[in-house]
Amino acid sequence: MNNSIKMSVVSATLGALLAGAIFVSMAQTTVGTPTRIQYIPHPRDMVQIIGTQAYVVPAGKILTVTGVGRGSMVGSSSVELQVNGATVVSSLHLLVSGGMGFAIASNISSVTPMPSGVTVAAGNTVTLIDSQQGGATPDLLALGYLVSQ
Repeated sequence: MNNSIKMSVVSATLGALLAGAIFVSMAQTTVGTPTRIQYIPHPRDMVQIIGTQAYVVPAGKILTVTGVGRGSMVGSSSVELQVNGATVVSSLHLLVSGGMGFAIASNISSVTPMPSGVTVAAGNTVTLIDSQQGGATPDLLALGYLVSQ
């Protein structure tokens, strides 16, 4: 018995194109890489610490500090974030000034982003200090958000 299989040129071409499309689509997928989901805090969890006020982290929460600096640029300053009186982060901010010492960058925020991992546990007291002026001033600023423990 002579059983031969006959295939038309059109069928062979379409089959090859379909196989090529499947191989290309498989090459575009990523295998083994985890999906990263960024956490965006709810606005009620965002915290703004003003320079003259101490902030106590509430029970059951962790404060994640995202930025430290000044609310406005008035001279140069070194802003320190202290937890229970010990300096955790120090940030230097310089005033951009023109001739005769007049500020040309007035009312500009100078908040420096913090590296990831700057956190404060529940029950600890956070204060801000201007180390060049020797104390807290009203324009010192720390930004962050609260996360449940």
